[in-house]
Amino acid sequence: MKLKSLNQAIFHSVHSDCDGSEVDAAFKIEVDGATWSCYTVALSHRDLLCYCNEGTASFVVDTYGTRDVAELVDWEADQP
Repeated sequence: MKLKSLNQAIFHSVHSDCDGSEVDAAFKIEVDGATWSCYTVALSHRDLLCYCNEGTASFVVDTYGTRDVAELVDWEADQP
């Protein structure tokens, strides 16, 4: 499996039995006003850790009505 969007990662974190396993990815995310390229996602129940070329970003997944939304809670940019 290769995730092609943050929405796919959100779906799997909510609707699959996730145990922190890492999945290949190829999508972009917005972090602190910059676009980062995600290549791997560690999926847990309602929790995402995105490994990007620029650093790592952590999201929690909340549900509002019937809509699942990832909220960026922490990130760490790689040092040049």
